[in-house]
Amino acid sequence: MNRFELAQATSTAEARELLAEKKGAVLKAGGIDLLDHLKEHLLEPPRVVDLKRIAGLDQVAAEPDGSLRIGPLVTLAKVAAHPTVQKTATSSSVRGAGTTASSRTSASRRAGTSATRWAARTATT
Repeated sequence: MNRFELAQATSTAEARELLAEKKGAVLKAGGIDLLDHLKEHLLEPPRVVDLKRIAGLDQVAAEPDGSLRIGPLVTLAKVAAHPTVQKTATSSSVRGAGTTASSRTSASRRAGTSATRWAARTATT
C-alpha cells in the first residue's frame, strides 16, 4: 500500500474540493473495496477523502416519483429495512441476494471507488 493523505470531509462541498485538489484522489465511504484495491496496488491515490463525517449521507429517502435516494454511507441492512424495499422485495432470499453499487460495478478494478464517487456527486447536504 502506498502512502496517502487522509482527509476528513464535513460537507459534500468540502469533499468535492478535496477530491478536485489532488489528481487521482478517491472517496471512502465504507472502505472495504477501497482497502482491497489499495492493498493490491490497483489504486495508489495521493489522497483518500473520508465521507463518514458528512451528515445525511447515511439516509435512504423516498423521492416523489417513487424511487429511492440512497446515500453512500447507507448500510445494506438499512436499505433492506426501508418500507419501499420491504414492499418491493418481500422475500428475504431476494433481499439477501443483492448488494448496492459495489456489486453492480464489481467487474471494474475501481468498483468501490467508482460507486462512492458517483454517490458523493449525487448527494446533497
